[in-house]
Amino acid sequence: MVDLWNVYLLNLVVTVALFIATLYRIKIEKKSIDVTAQNARSRNSLEMLKRIVEREKDLILEDPEEFIKFLKEYCRNEN
Repeated sequence: MVDLWNVYLLNLVVTVALFIATLYRIKIEKKSIDVTAQNARSRNSLEMLKRIVEREKDLILEDPEEFIKFLKEYCRNEN
């Protein structure tokens, strides 16, 4: 017959293993959420930049160096 103590220890081991697996899963999900949020911020920034370029297309074509300088400054401030 199976000793009750062995069943208790097996249950404890399984419970601890599932707890550790749950903590690891939480860590993975948090990273996934962070990446999703970063992608959303990047997408918003890209859409905003696209609208600016469409609106100011004539000015950009007149002086492309100024636009390049703006992009470098914008990217530096974004990070």
